[in-house]
Amino acid sequence: LSHSHLDHIPTYYFILKSSMGGAGTMSKSKRHRGNLRTAKIILLIIIIFAVCVFPVFLIGIMLSAGVLIPKSKRLAFSVIWLLIANSSINPILYGLLNKN
Repeated sequence: LSHSHLDHIPTYYFILKSSMGGAGTMSKSKRHRGNLRTAKIILLIIIIFAVCVFPVFLIGIMLSAGVLIPKSKRLAFSVIWLLIANSSINPILYGLLNKN
């Protein structure tokens, strides 16, 4: 490289950095907001998972403790539906909550 090409390196660097939006210089507050948003999304997904799976665990605990549970098609259908719904809700949540 000739000397004249080396003189333009700072200019090229500035253009590249400004076109990337300063990706390497994200402020702490932006990172904190991003981390907080991610934590909220994960917490929401965990809560929905717990709500959908809790009835199965509750029935299992009750059965293992010897508590008689009345046989109900509606109860069985509801518990199974919640399990299936959890698998269906996750992709929808990721799609709705994703900024991209």
